[in-house]
Amino acid sequence: MISFIQAHHVLSLASTQKDRPSLCSVFYAFMPEDNCLIFASESKSEHIQNIIINSMVAASIHDEVRNIIQIKGLQIKGEVKRAKVHHEDLYTKTFPESKDLNKEVWTLNVSELKFTDNENIGFGKKEIWKY
Repeated sequence: MISFIQAHHVLSLASTQKDRPSLCSVFYAFMPEDNCLIFASESKSEHIQNIIINSMVAASIHDEVRNIIQIKGLQIKGEVKRAKVHHEDLYTKTFPESKDLNKEVWTLNVSELKFTDNENIGFGKKEIWKY
């Protein structure tokens, strides 16, 4: 799972506020020692406004393939919090072009991962981690 996360850089992030869902795609950096994915977004965005009210989110990272045997992907659950300085430093190091952008940096602290890899784990089988 870790090598899969490290091989990608975009995740789809789902948040909710009351009965209104929101979905966005964000660039992320991975910090395994803190068990988190780090992303940047503006506080006025719909998904961050949702997160301020309900910090629990779902996310996914996946390959885009047509052959069902080659499907690989992660379903993620966790809590979003404001990033600490060392998270911001890693994000800027990973995406140096973000240095001068007006942004806030956030962490998705992972509580559950469900990994699908039809080719290597087996068709329809999942590897699940809960923290």
